[in-house]
Amino acid sequence: MKKNVFALSFLVFLISAVVLYFIVSFLSKDKENDLVNFDIENAKTQIYLTIPQINKNIENSDDMGLLINIQLLSKLENISLISVLDKTGAAIIPNNQSELHFDASAYTNAARANTSLIQKMDNKNVVLISAPLSGGYTLLCLVSIENAVKSASHRKIIYYGAAGAFDLFIFLSIYLLSRILIIFPFNRKDKALQKVKNEIKKLDEKYYADQALENKNNSNTYSAVQDLPKNNPK
Repeated sequence: MKKNVFALSFLVFLISAVVLYFIVSFLSKDKENDLVNFDIENAKTQIYLTIPQINKNIENSDDMGLLINIQLLSKLENISLISVLDKTGAAIIPNNQSELHFDASAYTNAARANTSLIQKMDNKNVVLISAPLSGGYTLLCLVSIENAVKSASHRKIIYYGAAGAFDLFIFLSIYLLSRILIIFPFNRKDKALQKVKNEIKKLDEKYYADQALENKNNSNTYSAVQDLPKNNPK
C-alpha cells in the first residue's frame, strides 16, 4: 500500500512537472517578448520625437545642430549606434562606413525604404530602426535589447524555481494526505482485523485443547470401564 501511494504521488509529481514546464516556458517567452517590445517601443518613441529637429537641421544645412541632435540621440538608453545615410545610400554619419555594424541586407532595405522599418539582425540582441528624413536622407539606429533578454532570462530562472517548489509542494501534499486518508485508516483496520484473527485463533486453540482434553478423559474412562472384572454367570 505504501509503495502504491508513493508511486501514485510520484506519477502526479512528474505529470505536474511537465505541465508546469510548458506553462513556465510559455510565460517566460511571453514576458521576454513584452520586455523586448517595451525597449523597442521606448527607443522608437525617442527617435521619432527627435526626427523633426533632425529634419530641421538638414533643411537649414545646420551640420553642427545635426551632430548635436545625433549625439543626444545616441546617449539614450539602449541605442548603441546611429548613422545617417545620404540620397545615394552612403553614410555621412559616421564618415567611415566601416564603423557600421549592420547586416548588408538590413542596411540595403533601410537605404531603399521610404518608410520607417524595424528589422531583426543576425545578432539577436539588437534590432535596426530606420526612418526617412528630409532631403532623401535616412536615419539608422541600432537598438540593443540585450538588457531585456537578460532580464527575461533571470525571470525564467525565478519562474522555474517557483514552479519546482510548487511541484514539490504538490508531491508532498498528495503523499501526506494519502498517508492520512488512506494508509493510516487502512493500517488501523488491518490491526483491528489482525486482532480479531488472533482472538479467533486463541479461541480455536482453546477449543481444540478442550476437545483434546475431553477426548483424553473419555478415552481414560473407557479404558477404566474395560478393565473392570466381568461377572461370569454360573
